[in-house]
Amino acid sequence: MFFAHKMAVAKFPALLMAAIYFFAGVPGAWVLWYMRLYGAALKDRAISYAAFFIFFLAHFVFCVWSAVGPPFASGWSHTGLIVGVSALSTNVFTGVVYIIGGVLWAVESLWSLWAARAAYSAFRGQGADRRLKQELAAAGAQAGARVAAAGAGARV
Repeated sequence: MFFAHKMAVAKFPALLMAAIYFFAGVPGAWVLWYMRLYGAALKDRAISYAAFFIFFLAHFVFCVWSAVGPPFASGWSHTGLIVGVSALSTNVFTGVVYIIGGVLWAVESLWSLWAARAAYSAFRGQGADRRLKQELAAAGAQAGARVAAAGAGARV
């Protein structure tokens, strides 16, 4: 039986974490950064671009984290260079697979930088950085006016 082996039971949390990364990460990436960028380009809204850049930064941090592969959870949930080198002493094939995964995550990190640069160029090329400042200033002024009106109404 699979779970009879002590090592398999010890690595089950890593398998569970990997499944969570996959089943939460793929739809999360679709909603949080792909659809945000699509909506920002379609509607030409600076706030949507800002939301995209925030979520894409989180994506980039996750990619770098996965490329480096520091021990997390049970130490086997992320493929990466650190976990790959430590896995070489346990099982050479597993270590090589983890190192290949770490290299692929590093390539993904570089591609993410390129994609963010392309999105930023589109953002700047449309003058959206200026509009973002204007939209944030307008939102702040509206919030200030609401607070002042609420304060004036409370004193009457």
